[in-house]
Amino acid sequence: MKYLIIEDEQLAALETQRLIKCVDNSAEVVGILPSVSKCEEWFNNNPQPNLIFMDIHLQDGICFELFDKVKISAPVIFTTAYDQYALQAFKSNGVAYLLKPIEKEELHNAIKRISSFSEEVQKSAISNVAQSLMNKSSGIDYIKRLSIKAGDTYTTLPINQVAYFYSEDHYTYVCTYENKRYIINSSLDDLEGRLDPIFFFRAARNCTLSINAIDKVNKFFNGRLRLHTNPNFNGDIFVSRNKVKEFLNWLGDN
Repeated sequence: MKYLIIEDEQLAALETQRLIKCVDNSAEVVGILPSVSKCEEWFNNNPQPNLIFMDIHLQDGICFELFDKVKISAPVIFTTAYDQYALQAFKSNGVAYLLKPIEKEELHNAIKRISSFSEEVQKSAISNVAQSLMNKSSGIDYIKRLSIKAGDTYTTLPINQVAYFYSEDHYTYVCTYENKRYIINSSLDDLEGRLDPIFFFRAARNCTLSINAIDKVNKFFNGRLRLHTNPNFNGDIFVSRNKVKEFLNWLGDN
């Protein structure tokens, strides 16, 4: 197999190259590139490799800029130092990644898993992750926690514990993964633009849900989709026909 390493730290790149050759005796590393501009030049003059290892932060920018400049059809495994936000974005969208410092066994497993990724699914998933990370770097401050009132007590609820928001009888509720439900002051319209679109989607007029709360998606009458959630939603959630494509792109399965 032919591998391309996109990494701006020389020692990290050489270590990745060493590990690749440890797990694949026939490996050929066709290039080590430190910047977006070098990558653009390389892709315009070389055939696609079989697999790419790509660091997020490069010498002259963020690696996601590269996807707007050149066509990348090879599967990509991202490499990153610990960043809770980035890791959550990768996990939620099924994007392959390795945490630095890279371990030999983890690299081997990542190479085996990546073979099951289709080009279209990967493209959609990477686009979602890129949008989220680029928005974060540009200063958009999404909700990180909610203020919750339970009786006479106020507490905070981290946003990553939210399964979905829904409206009912002129109230807006939040439901957690533990199936606890609370009334909140914000409407679903108020929440739009304040929730990170990499994780939350306004699936219906009365429901905005987290990608991690989706249990099953079924085709339904008249081109709609019916969603099943965990915890179970009190009623049906239907994605209208004119939002199906947008929803499936967000879900990473178009």
